[in-house]
Amino acid sequence: MKTRSIFTLAMISALLVGLTFAAATDQPGGPRGPRGEGMGGMGGGMRGEMGFGDGNLAQMLQGRMGEQLNLTAEQKQKLQQIADSSRDQMQQNREAVRTAIEKLNNAADKGDEAAINDAGKAVGDAMAKQAIERAKVNKEVNNVLTAEQKTQLEQSRARMREQMQQRRQERMQGERPQGGAQ
Repeated sequence: MKTRSIFTLAMISALLVGLTFAAATDQPGGPRGPRGEGMGGMGGGMRGEMGFGDGNLAQMLQGRMGEQLNLTAEQKQKLQQIADSSRDQMQQNREAVRTAIEKLNNAADKGDEAAINDAGKAVGDAMAKQAIERAKVNKEVNNVLTAEQKTQLEQSRARMREQMQQRRQERMQGERPQGGAQ
């Protein structure tokens, strides 16, 4: 029973990860692409639901979003330091998640239940490590921003989430056969 629960959890995790990657890459067939050719356009990062590249908020604030928040020169400098110090770890985390997902996909293709369980756990561990690093960076960034800037940022992020959700729904509607005949 425990093995079945772990297997189910691993498969649900893989499905959720696949849906996130499919939305982020805008590729039919999910993270492995239409013919299973790897991670496709994932070089930009894993934060598909937000559209923030690799999920590094400090890097995101270096661009247009930072301009919208009217960051001071001192804030920009501090955010650049945060982005620079977190860049390598973010890249390592992305690679670890990508590798773990590839192993899970390969295990699922082979139908090896034990390997699927192990790979599913590795995906979860890698994604947890990635989320912890992202949370650490976000906390550092929030310490740099004023209360007003934090509010503005959260409003912008909420709008972006909404837009991404709309695009996902539009893509899903476009992929379904229309009408009664197939």
